[in-house]
Amino acid sequence: MTCIEIIDNTIETIRKSGFENITVEAGGENIAFEKEYDDLKERSGVVFSQGVIELYKKYSSLLIEWYDSKSGKYGCFDMIPLKYISEHNSDFREMAEDAAEYARSESEKRNLYKLEMLEYMYPVFDFKTGDKLCIDSRTGHIVLFDHSVYELYDDDKNGLVLAKDFESLIESWSGVLFCEQFWWENGTVDENGINSDNTYFSEFMNSLKEG
Repeated sequence: MTCIEIIDNTIETIRKSGFENITVEAGGENIAFEKEYDDLKERSGVVFSQGVIELYKKYSSLLIEWYDSKSGKYGCFDMIPLKYISEHNSDFREMAEDAAEYARSESEKRNLYKLEMLEYMYPVFDFKTGDKLCIDSRTGHIVLFDHSVYELYDDDKNGLVLAKDFESLIESWSGVLFCEQFWWENGTVDENGINSDNTYFSEFMNSLKEG
């Protein structure tokens, strides 16, 4: 299936789930796609697969949100418009410079290396927490931007790999209905990315079948 077909099927599953507060908001066709994509490629070197290209052409923006009171879980698929991706990367760089400037303790100075990766992170999905999912321009991997990286603590998850590429993210993330904040749970991400067989996910998905 294409990325668009996978997303459409996932929206249908979410709508049939009985979740509260389901939101689906789709922007229209992106008539400026070619220019915006060329600008992104020139800035970052990021290249999309055909499936992702068709997704960004069809939707200038796409938001899918839900909340399940029974499990307490919630999901969010908030696709950052193509024209804003480089702008977010610029924000990362500026904030990294500010954080580095104000590093005072030995621990903070020791963790300055964590800010270096931000140069290569181009956000494609946004969350209200401040976290984002990004393309690593060096590898094409989808990685987590943990907003607490600027605080230079020891326990942030910035750079955690969630998928080998954009299409793989859509495939695996859709299998858990675009669940949010799972990256803080043990075992939900392994060397292959999102692990939908993990207990955290399997119990949730099985509860939907039983319901």
